[in-house]
Amino acid sequence: MPRLRFCLLLAAMPLPVLADSAAELDALALADAAVSQPQSDSPLHGQLQLSHWQGSPWQGFASVRLDSVLQPGWRAVLADRLDFRPQAGGPAQVNSLQEAYLSWQPSPEQALDVGRINPRGGVALGFNPLDVWRDSGLRAAASADPASARDNRLGVVMLRAQQLYDGGSVGVLLAPALASAANPAPWSPDWGSSNRRERWQLQASVAGSGSLRTQWLLAGGAGEALQPGVAASLLLGDATTVYGEASASRRHDLAGGGARRWRALGVLGLGYTAATRLTLHAEWHYNGQALAAADWAALRGQAYGRYRQAAQQAALAPTRQQWFLHAEWQDFLRPGLVATAMLRHDRIDDSRFFSSGLRWQGDRLALGVNAERGLGRLGSHYGGQPLRWQLFSNFYY
Repeated sequence: MPRLRFCLLLAAMPLPVLADSAAELDALALADAAVSQPQSDSPLHGQLQLSHWQGSPWQGFASVRLDSVLQPGWRAVLADRLDFRPQAGGPAQVNSLQEAYLSWQPSPEQALDVGRINPRGGVALGFNPLDVWRDSGLRAAASADPASARDNRLGVVMLRAQQLYDGGSVGVLLAPALASAANPAPWSPDWGSSNRRERWQLQASVAGSGSLRTQWLLAGGAGEALQPGVAASLLLGDATTVYGEASASRRHDLAGGGARRWRALGVLGLGYTAATRLTLHAEWHYNGQALAAADWAALRGQAYGRYRQAAQQAALAPTRQQWFLHAEWQDFLRPGLVATAMLRHDRIDDSRFFSSGLRWQGDRLALGVNAERGLGRLGSHYGGQPLRWQLFSNFYY
């Protein structure tokens, strides 16, 4: 509690954190295009998606996001998602209150937000070690698109403040404990998934010499070790960006065993944007909380199931190293048509995950199709994942 009171005093000062991912990417001068569906200035954004796994019935979801200015300096944000799925083994509908918060901006450089917020941190596309809120929970299956997983998770009830200055920003996030366990009831706000313990985060961004940009993070909470982190990006020429991020803390491994020791999470990446509006990204991901290769290969039965569940709850890969490749081509073949492709290759068990899609983007409506498939031996990271088709539409108003 003394640490929490100290952070509350900091929050009363104009010491905010970087805002949403789009602002963070701009601040760090990344030469890329968003992996998720395009952002819009429209106050109302909706999405309808249908998904079909090979051998399973269709299911889908409808979501809506409202971002409205109430009056000068005041803004309200509400985001909700309703999933429809077959009744076998679960309810027919599951609702997720993703965000609901009020924002006050007393000046162009200051902002204070309170409510359920989904903060997004880091500079990489496929995995973000600086995203300490990634375990807030997904109440239903999301797309393999990493940005979709970040956008569709539950937000965390918190107080967030930020202060922008010439060349960077500083800030603080404070989240109280509201419930000790997750609530799977279809219409529950599920405070236990997002706010099961007190947590806090201090963060700053700094513009270095030339095109170098850095983020610095320190996070902690009740019963948690301190977690420092850093991210950096550097623009090489007009089209190429190198970037990386890393964090570390004293933890047990994902299996809950082993000594509590420093375990690191890291990403190294390279991005390139061609004059044809083709954007390419290649990343190497490292998860120091995962089991060693021999221990992962030896998992069987209930121990395997418990380990995969722990990795899923922590929103981490069950193995230590992966390659991530992503391509997006704006105006592919004709204006408004967007083609995407993604590959995840697990270096530990040689399993792979492929995804490709095509989207037509208009001013007020987007229509698209996506297909994804996992390949590998049964029990590997991506093995046993059948072909999945997704049809989706987005509207902006």
